Amino acid sequence: ILNAFTTVNKQTILGTWNFKGSAFVFESENALANLGSDAIASQVEAKVDKYLAKLNVKESMCTITFNEDNTCMFTAGKKTLNGTYEFNAETKELKLTYAGLLSTTAFLIYDAGTINIVYQSDGLLRILKAIGSMSNNGTLALLNTLLDQYDGLRIGMAFAK
Repeated sequence: ILNAFTTVNKQTILGTWNFKGSAFVFESENALANLGSDAIASQVEAKVDKYLAKLNVKESMCTITFNEDNTCMFTAGKKTLNGTYEFNAETKELKLTYAGLLSTTAFLIYDAGTINIVYQSDGLLRILKAIGSMSNNGTLALLNTLLDQYDGLRIGMAFAK
């Protein structure tokens, strides 16, 4: 549940983080109940990880780096997005702006040495589309269809150092 996680500060997020898998955070207990069960959540996670892998968003191929000067870099396969970030530790909001082309706000949740950068489903899809030529429109369409089925679910990526 979104508010149940430890708040992280800017110093904690500095450095390079390696992709671990998809991340899910429920906005409320109602959203968790609406999804149904852990078994359904596991099925959704497996499907999302499969789609992300087709876009080179998978372990050992995807990283995000946060620098002290508020610059950041997202890499998936051979594609890189350079940008800037603003992090508000109180609200857990992480605003990412890449190359002036894309600006999106996510929530950054820290839990047991892992950062989870989670969005409403359209925010994640916008970042994947911005990666450009590595994007497979069919894969993005399928991922969008899957994610639209779940209200109150924030989806994103989990990273560890």
